[in-house]
Amino acid sequence: QLNGEPITDSMLGQRILEVLDWYPEATRQPPPLTYFEFGTLVALWHFSRERVDVAVIETGLGGRLDATTATSPAVTAVTPISFDHMDYLG
Repeated sequence: QLNGEPITDSMLGQRILEVLDWYPEATRQPPPLTYFEFGTLVALWHFSRERVDVAVIETGLGGRLDATTATSPAVTAVTPISFDHMDYLG
């Protein structure tokens, strides 16, 4: 979302194609990125193209290999963790 407005389907499609233009390896099988990693890449590309001043990025499963660690946050908030990812995290 930008300013509370969800990205349109056409803009999302455009951003995906832009990312694939400079990263065609993303279409390899098996894919070099997870669904979350590719989605994070597209979101960060969109934010950069729209020149956002502040972006709120929610982590995935967390940890040092989480795709959101590609960012350089000015502020980080830690919230309580729930049990929704116990199958993956233990």
